[in-house]
Amino acid sequence: MAAPLRRAHDAGWVHRDVKPANVFLAEDGRVVLLDWGGAARRGRAAATGERPGTPGFVPPELPAGAVDPAQDRYALAASLLRVATGLRPPEGGSEEVLRTVLAAAGLPGDWSELLKAALPPDPARRTPDTAALARSIAALGADAAPPPPTSTLVEVPAPAPAPTRRRWRALAVGRAGLAGVSAAGGLRGGS
Repeated sequence: MAAPLRRAHDAGWVHRDVKPANVFLAEDGRVVLLDWGGAARRGRAAATGERPGTPGFVPPELPAGAVDPAQDRYALAASLLRVATGLRPPEGGSEEVLRTVLAAAGLPGDWSELLKAALPPDPARRTPDTAALARSIAALGADAAPPPPTSTLVEVPAPAPAPTRRRWRALAVGRAGLAGVSAAGGLRGGS
């Protein structure tokens, strides 16, 4: 997830809605970051009343201030925390509260250190840039990964095909006929 963000930040763009639901894993293994509709140019002042992002993944400094890649780094770390533990960073919490949440999460030490560095409420105290965050994530390696989530995927059967125009017409005629039979039965006192 950090790689597409790093490229966007290098080009001067901030995604502003990084969250697990906006991440797609392609069949070839590439990670694709979706929903760039709320992206903004780096340094642009946030408009009055503008509320980019999704609660639980939005850094404490939003919506005030200028658009900054630190916001995406916070949301990326919040996404990692959510996927690894099911938890979200404490809203408006102090660094002490963050440390307490991370300690309770039971993550391996390296993961906790990475998240402590990327989730401080003060953007000036977060991991300095997206390339550094990407290096920190890569340095963890597969051996340090948190245990896999306990949820499972459930295969849902495909929906029935939509009725064709002819089938819609047949359904309408059938319903009209049933309405007529029902009305006639009601006049005769039958059910």
